[in-house]
Amino acid sequence: MPLNIPTLHRLKELRTETEVVLTFKFQSPEIAKESEPGQFVMVWNPGVDEIPISIAAATPTGEIEIAIADVGDCSHNLHQKHVGDLIGLRGPYGNGFRITGQRICMVAGWLWCSAFAIRRETSARIRHRRCGSGRRKK
Repeated sequence: MPLNIPTLHRLKELRTETEVVLTFKFQSPEIAKESEPGQFVMVWNPGVDEIPISIAAATPTGEIEIAIADVGDCSHNLHQKHVGDLIGLRGPYGNGFRITGQRICMVAGWLWCSAFAIRRETSARIRHRRCGSGRRKK
């Protein structure tokens, strides 16, 4: 059952992925326990806005990670945050998916890889793993 009211979470870690993407790590056992690949959380930046962001990772120890691109007012303001700052989260929402079969090919672009990343971490059957990012130059 998703958390329907934003709950403030302390930012545990920030990691730079690209020039425009940061990964935010939080301790949130409630959200991590319920998360499935393909789901998202609503990220509330108090005093600014609330935006939907895919869950990139959820661990059995209750940590969740979300990757946020600096593409708008709310995301730009989130990119100014520091470890220890409070950010509201609610969810998870959306329909998750399950992977079945022996040979699996997953293809996604840019930030949409995050839905696959959560599955990749939990699937022992996937032997060849690669999730990268890049942009075609004109």
